[in-house]
Amino acid sequence: MKNFESDIELVSACLKHNPAAQRALYDKYVKAMYNTVYRYTCNHHDTQDILQNGFTRVFKHLAKFDDEKGNLLYWVRKIHIHCALDFLKKKQLPFEDVYEISLPPDNYPNAIESMEAEYLLTFIEELNPRDRIIFNMFHIEGYSHEEIASLLSINVNSSRVYLARAKNILREKITACNGRLSLAP
Repeated sequence: MKNFESDIELVSACLKHNPAAQRALYDKYVKAMYNTVYRYTCNHHDTQDILQNGFTRVFKHLAKFDDEKGNLLYWVRKIHIHCALDFLKKKQLPFEDVYEISLPPDNYPNAIESMEAEYLLTFIEELNPRDRIIFNMFHIEGYSHEEIASLLSINVNSSRVYLARAKNILREKITACNGRLSLAP
């Protein structure tokens, strides 16, 4: 199989319907996209379905990729996140507008940052789907509250409330496990 020197060369070959290039693009990004999508679904079967739809969209819209607006990984990830959100909306995951939430004071503001990644990922998977989606979009994918609100058809304050709730739940889980888990320095 031919090695492609750059993403531009890879995209160009894919646009010419080169099967080796299409396979190379898929192989290059499938693991990262699996991990991205799984963070939203926490379900292997659903993740596989979304990956199939995501890569179908990638190849269908590849001519729209503009390397001046970002790299190929970012573009492919964005498509897969949209596919995951579309999938979850079809499952009728309800997002309601929330205007305020009463949270206890944050006694451990750096708890999330100090937790070892594997434990934190497990705790994130245990969040309810709405809170997990907002947490992933904001902290992992880097979406703003305005972008999240637009994509999920909720108001900006609701995005902030869901995120605050997710962070509070994660802090509680971390605090509860403080004596049993090793925390990174």
